[in-house]
Amino acid sequence: MKNIMESAFQKKCIPVRMCIYPTIILQGKRIKSRKRDVSLSIEQIKEILCLAKQEYSQLFLPILLSLVLGTRISETIGIRYSDIDFTARKIYIQRQLGRSLSGSDSEFLVSSPIDTKTPNGVRAIPTPEWVLDEIIVQRANYQRNRQHIEDFHDLDYVCCKNDGSPFHRKSFSRDFTKLRERLGLTDFHWHDFRHVYATTLRNNSINMKAISEYMGHSTPEFTEDVYVTAPMVVYDCTPIQKEWDSLRPKPAVADVFRFTIPDEWIHSLLGMDTGTGDATLAYGNSPKEAK
Repeated sequence: MKNIMESAFQKKCIPVRMCIYPTIILQGKRIKSRKRDVSLSIEQIKEILCLAKQEYSQLFLPILLSLVLGTRISETIGIRYSDIDFTARKIYIQRQLGRSLSGSDSEFLVSSPIDTKTPNGVRAIPTPEWVLDEIIVQRANYQRNRQHIEDFHDLDYVCCKNDGSPFHRKSFSRDFTKLRERLGLTDFHWHDFRHVYATTLRNNSINMKAISEYMGHSTPEFTEDVYVTAPMVVYDCTPIQKEWDSLRPKPAVADVFRFTIPDEWIHSLLGMDTGTGDATLAYGNSPKEAK
């Protein structure tokens, strides 16, 4: 909507930049965000990547990059090999692919390079070495297709079709829907990979300022409010139990004759072995050694 309004203003279809006024009106007012409470376990992430690689090969690398970089789908498909620093192990986000409003007659109307969503969207993101290895494998396929496919589009995109032409943001909709249904993740959206990325980094004690910069946000507060899913809080009830034990009424003691039974009698009766010092039930499984 912002790009549409800006284009209309530049072409003098409207007298003012409409998108500025909501910003002025809402300045200084905190808007209550509607956070999506999404998360994936390590096992679920493995299942997504394995199924994508085995049966939805075009999905694998875009999903992998969205997971480990926290990029929007339009940014993921806009990454070029020239944006990757293999030595520093960083990927630079410098564009996204979308519908250009500049009036250019590009061959790919919905997959034209456009500016990032905000100036903060231009950023460098640390990338695991094993992910760079997957990109190198994809690069080999790219080079092979360039040599053997006639009319190959040599546009340098990491995530592209076999003929080198770029994807657009709706290219994966059908296959991604099938993948989600097979894994029982029907309410999971592609954009939720950004939530998973932010939450995973936060849960591993990464500074919120760094996470915000990696995701292209203007403030850490926005990242935490919208993208970080708070882990379930587990309360330690031990102090409460101790307090209850001290307050709980003591059981009444009957005034009866008492006598002491030797411990060895009890051990013999229950079938316990007393040779090792710690009693072990002879008829059950041995208790695990305390750590």
